[in-house]
Amino acid sequence: MTELGRLALFCLSRARESGDFLADLERWSDILVTAASAPNGVAALASLVRYILEVVGAPPGEIRTFLTGLGPRVEEAYMTGAQVLIEQGRKEGEAKGEAKGRAQALVELLELKFKGVPADTLDRIQRASINELERWTARVLDATSPDEVLAD
Repeated sequence: MTELGRLALFCLSRARESGDFLADLERWSDILVTAASAPNGVAALASLVRYILEVVGAPPGEIRTFLTGLGPRVEEAYMTGAQVLIEQGRKEGEAKGEAKGRAQALVELLELKFKGVPADTLDRIQRASINELERWTARVLDATSPDEVLAD
């Protein structure tokens, strides 16, 4: 089994349950450096870093300090793995913001057209997906009631 394979198995078996995973991982420092130096090692190790960042209870700053102290290839893997998580979080934040804005616009349109919106309708709008919000907003002009707007 490759060094990266052994390291991955170690992380999968210990990361969630270890009381001090960074101390456990420190014993694997040489293998981390070796794995990062392998062909495609940085990319593979970046995936493992993402896993570690997501499941280990240690503060991300401590994880960063430990990993970046192992040399430039491990640091590159850390930065790559962290960047993927940051981008994923940014996209999730944008989607939530878009959904919130669409929901607010739909509520305003319903208020203007129907002079009030039932609480259950407001509740349903707040839980809706972007696709539902788009579909419902397109119906506002022709609908005769809020229920007709949200009809399936």
